[in-house]
Amino acid sequence: MEELRRLNFLVKSVLKLNNKNKTPTPLMILQLENNPLSQDIFKLKKLLNCIIITEPRRKSKDPPQCTNCQRYGHIHKSCKLQPRCVECNEPHHYSNCEKSSNTPPTCVNCNETHPANY
Repeated sequence: MEELRRLNFLVKSVLKLNNKNKTPTPLMILQLENNPLSQDIFKLKKLLNCIIITEPRRKSKDPPQCTNCQRYGHIHKSCKLQPRCVECNEPHHYSNCEKSSNTPPTCVNCNETHPANY
């Protein structure tokens, strides 16, 4: 990110993306300060001798889903409900889930046998 700062991009945040197995990928989401120079990020084709592709953020067509309670229509930052596991529908965060991989998931929203973020 130092290289972006050297190029006069004001980086607010960086999120490195993992795949569904939590393995790191080379993808990142950058948030830049909102100023006219920020649009120039889309003109960058190389960074640190690597070829890069930059794209504006895409709006999701789906309603937002809370990663705390798994319900639709809001996000975790504004959620006041108790946590619900995306895999087993129990009142804990998914990172604390002790469900075995042999046990089928249970959806919080419909009680069907799929994860709530299916």
